[in-house]
Amino acid sequence: MKINKEILFFLSHQPVTKLVQFFISTFQKSLKKRFPFLIKRKNIELPKNINISNSYFKNLPIESSYINPKVAVYLFEMYHSHRFNLLGSGWVKNSYSSESIGTEGICYSMNIDIVTFDKEGEWLKTIIAEKDLKNSKDIWKLISDEAYIPIDWQKDFKCNFRWNQKLSFDLQRKLTKKGADIKVPWELSRMQHLPQMACFAIAFPEMKDKIVKEFHHQVLDFLSANPYGMGANWSCPMDVGIRAANLLVSYDLLKKTDTNNILDGQFKSILSQTIYKHGHFIVSHLEYSELVTSNHYLSDICGLLFIAAYLNNSEETNCWLAFSIQEFLKEVNKQFFDDGSNFESSTAYHRLSGELFTYGLALIRGLDDTKKEALHRYNHKMWKYRPKLEKLENQPWSNGFDFLEIFDTKLFKALKFSISVTKPNGNIIQIGDNDSGRFFRFSPNGKFLNTTEAEKKYKNLSGYFSLVKKLGENEQSLFWDENCLNHQTFQAATLGYFAEKPEFFPLEHLIVQTLSKHFRAKKIEIENRLETLKNPQIPHLKYSATRTFAYGISLDKSKITQHFYPNFGVYIFKSTRIFAGIYVGVNVACGLGGHSHNDKLSIFLTVNGKDILTDPGTFLYTPLPEKRNQFRKTAAHNVPIHKNSEQESLENGLFHLIGHHKTYILSFSDTSISVLYKNRKIIHTRTIEIGNKQITVTDRANTPFAQNFNKIYPFSNGYGKLLNQNYLQ
Repeated sequence: MKINKEILFFLSHQPVTKLVQFFISTFQKSLKKRFPFLIKRKNIELPKNINISNSYFKNLPIESSYINPKVAVYLFEMYHSHRFNLLGSGWVKNSYSSESIGTEGICYSMNIDIVTFDKEGEWLKTIIAEKDLKNSKDIWKLISDEAYIPIDWQKDFKCNFRWNQKLSFDLQRKLTKKGADIKVPWELSRMQHLPQMACFAIAFPEMKDKIVKEFHHQVLDFLSANPYGMGANWSCPMDVGIRAANLLVSYDLLKKTDTNNILDGQFKSILSQTIYKHGHFIVSHLEYSELVTSNHYLSDICGLLFIAAYLNNSEETNCWLAFSIQEFLKEVNKQFFDDGSNFESSTAYHRLSGELFTYGLALIRGLDDTKKEALHRYNHKMWKYRPKLEKLENQPWSNGFDFLEIFDTKLFKALKFSISVTKPNGNIIQIGDNDSGRFFRFSPNGKFLNTTEAEKKYKNLSGYFSLVKKLGENEQSLFWDENCLNHQTFQAATLGYFAEKPEFFPLEHLIVQTLSKHFRAKKIEIENRLETLKNPQIPHLKYSATRTFAYGISLDKSKITQHFYPNFGVYIFKSTRIFAGIYVGVNVACGLGGHSHNDKLSIFLTVNGKDILTDPGTFLYTPLPEKRNQFRKTAAHNVPIHKNSEQESLENGLFHLIGHHKTYILSFSDTSISVLYKNRKIIHTRTIEIGNKQITVTDRANTPFAQNFNKIYPFSNGYGKLLNQNYLQ
């Protein structure tokens, strides 16, 4: 971690014990990075009789009406032919010899020349280290279908760069070159397409045999090509946890449909062992810090929770269960504010963390009696990791589970926040980073284009048709375009926890209801009150500017509702025809602002479903740092710019944006709000007023500034996706 004056300023305000722990942790991480050969690696000793013993989805009644059959057939055909559309890749084939279209013109030649994928697994010598080869070959031999062509799990199939599973997980990021995105193999290795396939199998029984077989093959393929702790797909514990949960849920769903016993005892044994290994890896590599935790640590914990809930009871798994629930409760309490918003300062990450919150809490509610009993007889002294596992008498469940009602309330507030930031067209406003991250992806959410339309819509798909033409497609071939900005699957899932039927995505509702054993949480009335700054001492602001945006329609202002979230710093005015507001931001994630942008005082406006002012999104993270900064800089947002400077420095790292600003509410009414922004020597007020046919933005400041209102382009509607300039969203 780079220690600079901004971070030192932050650290100087921390307790001494936290500082000591921080520097010890930083020193240890530095040693591991500089001298990885000093780290002693231990082989895992698998416990006897480890077994996936629980089921949470017995005979789940998924109706065919829950899923569009045309979409289900299309997506399974893609998954079956090992074509995936992840993080802006387009529906490209992923194999050891597959081609790609490149990332911003960058493309590598790193395919592996494998002539045949023999049944005995001799081909694995090319990619697997000698110490792991025997076990990998034993697993590969269980794939009986000689026509099955394996997936290259180590590849960024957007630019054909691949990582190396002959090397340990902690060496992978050193291999990365410009344009290569390790998030691509991570995203595929989350296995989120498998529960979706499982739902297709239940809804459409005529597809089940092919789906069960493909599930069987892909899981064994992954396990043979990704030995424990080796390669890119073990380098981020967050993805390990998400993968484990998705493997467990998809197996649980499919097992009841497997009338041909493809998922036999041998498969179950191998899967049980690998799930145990996932749990062992997570507890050994928790993304925990005394200073800062994030959605990564929450993902670790939720993955471990699913692992412990599914595996049979033992002294070890009992500790995993107790620890995961202990930390889950602490983290959701810390990461979700009292107004329901999430501390990552991102509306997209609100969905990711919200899904972790929803499915995790539902699973805790649905634990069977043997698991609840295990929570009262674990041995905390067995726990050897940091943070510590508390004694039973210090746990909130020691006297029952009534205490969970406070978390029910917090989850309901999180749901309301998600609904509030959703525009009338069904899409959310983008604030902060958007990496398209999810916990589960059960229902497909998007629309069909054709290949010509897809390439016309997305700049990142330049050259796409030339590539897929080699796969037998034509200009009119279907292209399923996921809508990453529609969060209604999360909203439907959370409504399931409150047993309230949604108007959309009944599958998510059913799954959460089933997972929680049809628990029905109580809903509450929520009203987030604003406090205005009393007797504000504002000096004379000599510089001013006003901008008016005409709607072109007449608006009934009496139908506007207010949605104010002071902890997050977003203030929204909504009706069926208009969506307008301002984002002022807060100092979040302990002030380091990992997923925030220079977007304080940003205005957003949508009228009749058409975006007038909007945030540009994110596009990419580490592959091209200059692109990341292009989308998070001040000039990319609808904000005032003082002396052509950045609100906060972008030089502290791609995931550090130290906050110096403070904001206050000066006044508000049914159709207006005025805020005060202070940042170092800058004092700035911004007022937005909703009129009958226009919105007016008035700025005043003590230093010269320019009002900056961007057109929609450049616009990224999901990670790795970039709309062409002439395409209307």
